[in-house]
Formats: sequence, C-alpha cells, structure tokens
Amino acid sequence: MVYQVGAAAGPNRPIMKDKVILIILSYLLGIFGIDRMYLGCWVSGFFKLITLGGLGIWYLIDLLMIMVNAFNYSQSPAICSGYVWNKGTMEIAHYIATIILILFVIKIIASFVLWMNSAGKTEERGHRRRHNRENYAPYTTLEQGETDYNLKHTIGNPNKSVNHAKTSPDE
Repeated sequence: MVYQVGAAAGPNRPIMKDKVILIILSYLLGIFGIDRMYLGCWVSGFFKLITLGGLGIWYLIDLLMIMVNAFNYSQSPAICSGYVWNKGTMEIAHYIATIILILFVIKIIASFVLWMNSAGKTEERGHRRRHNRENYAPYTTLEQGETDYNLKHTIGNPNKSVNHAKTSPDE
C-alpha cells in the first residue's frame, strides 16, 4: 500500500504525516498546540492552546512522547491517531530528536550552573549586609549628657569616641 504525502484521507486511506515537521513544530510551537493541530487533533490542540500546553506539563509530555517515537524509529502514531508516518523522513527525525535531546540536557546543566552561581552571589551579598549592620548601627540615640554636636561628629566614624561631658561648640 503506497500513500501520498498530503493525500486526502478516506475510510481506507489515512493521512501521511512527516515526523521531521512534527518534531520541529512540537519543540518550537508545541506549547500552543500546533503539533496536535498538525496531526488533525483540532479539539485537543485548541485546549492545549488555551491552557498554554497545560501550563507546560502537557507540552513536555507530548514532546517526550514524540521524541521517544522518533528516537525508536517507531511506525505507530506518537500522539492522536488517524495518520501514518512518511517512512522517508524517519531517519532524519531520529537525528533531529537526538540533537534536541542533547540541547535539552545542555540547557538543564547550564541552568543549574547559573542558578548555583547566582545563589552563591546572593549569599555573599547577604553576608556583606549582615556584616555592615553589625559594625554600624543605623540609629544612634543620645545618652545622658550628650549633645547633638558630639553625636553628629561620631556618626560614620566608629573610631571616634563620644565625649560624654556637657560641652557644646560655643563653650
């Protein structure tokens, strides 16, 4: 039995679909349900569109199913039904699935490294803030016998001691 790409479907003639196109659509636009719409599943594609790929979960599950299907050279439909695969593109789809899988692993590793790097910088900044707060009190109160003049000249200079004598600049 020979099927033509894009041939009209009938009771005995399923539609032939290309795995390469499906992988690319699923990876780039799958969150909007375009992959399911390409396969003819308009209703589930529409629901995937309005839920943004089930908040990404449905998108990842569909992408995984399509990638495994392409990686294993499977003849069965990846998602939905009512179509057959164009056998001429199955090997190319396998290689594209492998490349996308490698890129996905690199992206996860890079995200983890960047996250760990930013977490260390955040902890370092927090340590500096705590250290500064311990050395310099943001609010200083007047003690008994202290004048505003003495207070103004000691803030910002922790090495300068406060003169507790009742003196003023006019004396």
